Amino acid sequence: MEIQRNACLLCGGVRATTLLEKEGARYVQCHDCGLVYSNPVPDEQTLKEVAEDWARKHHASRERLEWEKQTAIGEMLFGPRMKIINRYRRSGKLLDVGCSTGFFLEYAASHGWEVSGNELAHYTAAMARERLHVEIREGSFLDAGFTGGFDVVTMWDVIEHATEPVKFLTEAFRVLRRGGLLVLTTPNYGSLSRRVLGDKWEAVSPPRHLVVFTPRTLREMVSRAGGRVERIRSVDVNPLELWAGLTGRKVGFEERQKGISMVKGIFSRFPALSYMRHIVNIILTISNLGDVIELYAERVG
Repeated sequence: MEIQRNACLLCGGVRATTLLEKEGARYVQCHDCGLVYSNPVPDEQTLKEVAEDWARKHHASRERLEWEKQTAIGEMLFGPRMKIINRYRRSGKLLDVGCSTGFFLEYAASHGWEVSGNELAHYTAAMARERLHVEIREGSFLDAGFTGGFDVVTMWDVIEHATEPVKFLTEAFRVLRRGGLLVLTTPNYGSLSRRVLGDKWEAVSPPRHLVVFTPRTLREMVSRAGGRVERIRSVDVNPLELWAGLTGRKVGFEERQKGISMVKGIFSRFPALSYMRHIVNIILTISNLGDVIELYAERVG
C-alpha cells in the first residue's frame, strides 16, 4: 500500500512540481521551500521489509564487514567527525540512530563514550547487540522510547529514510540533554554528482530514500525541530559513480561494493591522498557541491 502526501514535509505547502520518476516512484519539489521528496510513499510495513533486505545485502555484506574490521578505515571515516564532537564534549552518553552492525558505536566506545543504539532492521540490530553487548533497541526510532539525557545523538545516512523527518529530528532533540549535540549525514540534492548524473544519481533511490535535502532545506528542518545549527558542510564525491554514469556503464551491486571498499582502502593507506581529499572537501563545502551533507546542531531550550 502507498500513502499520498498532501503537503510538504517541511513548510506544509501544497504546491509541488514533479522532478523525475524512477523505478515507479515520483520525486517532487515544493514550490515554497524547495524540499525534494517522494510522493506517494510506501507504508511502514513495506519500508520495514525494504530496510531488512538492504541490511542483509549492504550493511552486513561480506565486503562491508571486511573493511569495517580495518582500524584505518574507521579512523578515516569517523576520526574527523569525532574531533568536531570533542569540541563540545569529550565523553558522555552517545546514541547512534540507525546503528546498523555497530561499526560507529564500536569506534565511539573505544574513544571513551558510553554508547547505545537504535536500528530498524532485526538482522543488523542482532549483529550489533552480539558484537558490542550494549543496549540496541530494535524498531522505529519514534517508537523506541529512549528516556533522554544523551550528550550526543548521531544519524549516519538515516534521515532520508524517514517518512516524517521533522518528527524524527524533534525526537532526537528530545532525548538530548540541553546543549547536547546532534550529528548527521545525508545525501545532498545540490551535489555535483546529481547535477551531472540526473536520475542516475545513486541517492535518488526509491523506495529507500524518501527525502533528499540540500544544505538550505536541511538547516531549515533542523531549526524547526528545535536545533541550532552550529556547523554544516557538503563533502566527498564518488568517482566510481560519476565514471559509471558518464560512460553509461551498468555497475552491479557486488561490483559497486568492491569498488567502494577498494577506494576506502587506498585512502586509508596513503596519507597524501587523504590530504588531497581534505582540500577537495573544502572546495566542495564552499560551493555546496559535495555528495554528502554533514551537519552539527545543538539542542536549544
